[in-house]
Amino acid sequence: MLLFNNTNSPELIGKTTVVSAAGDWGFSNHMTRVVFSETMSSKFAAYQLHYLWMRGYFLHNCVKHVNQASVSSSTLARAVPFVKPPRPQQDLIVAEIEKQFFRLDEAVANLKRVKANLKRYKASVLKAAVEGKLTEDWRKQHPNVEPASKLLERILSERRMKWNGRGRYKEPAKPDTSNLPPLPKHWTYAPVDSFLIEPMCNGISVKGSMTPPGVPALRLNAMTETGFDYSKVRYIPIDAALAKELEVKIGDFFVSRGNGSLRLVGRGTVAQIPPRQCVFPDTMIRLRIAVAMGTSRWISTIWSAELIRRQIEKRVKTTAGIWKISQPELGSILLPVPPEAEQHRIVAEVERHLSVIEELEAAVEA
Repeated sequence: MLLFNNTNSPELIGKTTVVSAAGDWGFSNHMTRVVFSETMSSKFAAYQLHYLWMRGYFLHNCVKHVNQASVSSSTLARAVPFVKPPRPQQDLIVAEIEKQFFRLDEAVANLKRVKANLKRYKASVLKAAVEGKLTEDWRKQHPNVEPASKLLERILSERRMKWNGRGRYKEPAKPDTSNLPPLPKHWTYAPVDSFLIEPMCNGISVKGSMTPPGVPALRLNAMTETGFDYSKVRYIPIDAALAKELEVKIGDFFVSRGNGSLRLVGRGTVAQIPPRQCVFPDTMIRLRIAVAMGTSRWISTIWSAELIRRQIEKRVKTTAGIWKISQPELGSILLPVPPEAEQHRIVAEVERHLSVIEELEAAVEA
């Protein structure tokens, strides 16, 4: 026998299934039971009715009520178009449909495996990047590069010179690397704080609207791995001075400050050139990186590596189901720092690998 959904919201009316399991079963008055003679295959009938549902036949031929719709048993029995080939032909058609459905299910499962493998491949590329394995051959060919410690000295010098924070300047804390993996020769670890030329800054929380007037303020979902989607904004009423203070500039690095999902807290992206003035929300933290690190390319390239992700997740706290990371905790995260020339090489290698991954992901989605 089969069960036909006779009462539901209009778009769900007509969904049909075959009941083949043995046992004492009941069904509600929102379903119509249909039992056929031996000359009619229940599966063949169910596929027909389900096809009509998918094509919108019942949506346009049901009786509309308040918040729901229905198809009566008499309408189902007398008015719904139905074909009935000989029973052997019905069974052949059902067998062919199920063979094709099996192939589709198998193809979807294969695509899901491909997506999972691409995700693992991306993680392995980033792991190799932060451990120096992507550039092992490059280091052999360039044994006399300036060590990262010298680069860090220049960054810290620039940090002291350009510091815009209030109160007395403080040197970043010395990192404790005892629980971190060893780094290649000429590399070093440094806390996020070391690279900042001004204090971190949370964005603004002001009620706004989806249309002007007002200053465009990015929404959290504007953040992507490759920069901001500057079309995802709301408009908020703030004065020009505050808008200038919170203005997004090219090279600014942003981290998501809070989210209901642990995996989404601490995501990072570097701002590309904004098409117009815009500010950022209180769900993000802005980090202004020293010019010696370029436009934050190194940090943004490695930010989603597991080495950094583990540190983020150790530092987040949850309140009322919302995960958050504070500025001090964010500033204490330790980053691997290669020599400047090697940074450029690694960034290029990562981008090359990721571009291949993105092409494959697009093909899978298509």
